[in-house]
Order: sequence, then C-alpha cells, then structure tokens
Amino acid sequence: QPLSIAAVIGQEAPLDLWATVAGIGEEDLLAIVEQSVDAHLLEAMPDGVSVRFAHALIREALYESVLPPRRRALHQQVAAALIADPNPDPDEVAFHLQQSGDAEAVTWLIQAGERAQRAYAWLTAVERYNAATGLLAGVAGQERLRGWLLFHSARLRRYSSPAESISDLAEAERLALRAGDEILR
Repeated sequence: QPLSIAAVIGQEAPLDLWATVAGIGEEDLLAIVEQSVDAHLLEAMPDGVSVRFAHALIREALYESVLPPRRRALHQQVAAALIADPNPDPDEVAFHLQQSGDAEAVTWLIQAGERAQRAYAWLTAVERYNAATGLLAGVAGQERLRGWLLFHSARLRRYSSPAESISDLAEAERLALRAGDEILR
C-alpha cells in the first residue's frame, strides 16, 4: 500500500510528502525504500530526499491497482499536503486537485497559468487557463471568470494560433455580454 501511495504522488516522490500522506514514520518509510530499491522498484535520488520509480510501467501498474475512489481520496490528501507547504508548486497542486475532482483546482490552475505567463511560457499558460475554463464550463455564475480566462488565452495565442484566438475572443465576448461585463466589450 505505501508504494501505491507513492505512485499516486508521481514518478518521483519526495520522502517527506510520502511519509505525510501515508502516515508512516521515517524509519518505517526508509525500510520500505530500502526493500523497494533492493527489488529494483525504486531508485534513491542522490539528494537523499526523494525516490523515483525505476520504470514508468512499475508506477503505472501500482497506480492502476488503487481503486478509483481510493485514488481520488489519495490525490486529495497529496494536494492538502502540498498546499500545507509554505511555497507549493501550483502545477502539482492543480494536478492532484483535478484528479480528486476538487473544484479548487480552478484556483490553482489560474495560479499556474499566471506563473507560466510571468515566465513567458505563454503556451503553458494557455493550457492552464484552458483547463480552468473547461472545469468552469456549465458552472452557473462563473461566466465572467470563464470570459476573462478565454480573453487571456486569446491574447497569449494571438500570434501562434490566430484562428483559435479569434474563436476564444468571440466566446469571451459572448460570456461578457451574458455576465454584463463592460470591460470586455
């Protein structure tokens, strides 16, 4: 079961995060790590603070062995542990919240998009904004936010994908009109 929890965390699992989510003490976790390294399931990272699966198929098999309801709960626990960190990675948090079905994923996707935009990774920002827009589709009262996200995506893609940008701008304008948003008109 602890290896399945590590598989939910990802291909690489920080030991402190793994211990927190699994509710295992350091000595017990190190014993599991040592046995898993000996069995060639895990590789210890040189920094000593994380491990990674020896092969992606090992992780995938362990991940798929977890029943979907349990997987969702574990993703939620991983997200909560990541959020408790003083400087959480918005991409990681958003991923785990999306996998758990938590609506809070939208907030973290927007933060990840903003971070990507500040780093001039515009297409990555567009991916995060589009993922947030998709989660908001059909959610009553979120038309204004969806419109803003589409507007930002369109601006970021105006040179790389002009046709998609125009389509997003048209949808943003439609949502702005529905929400009564004067700014986008």
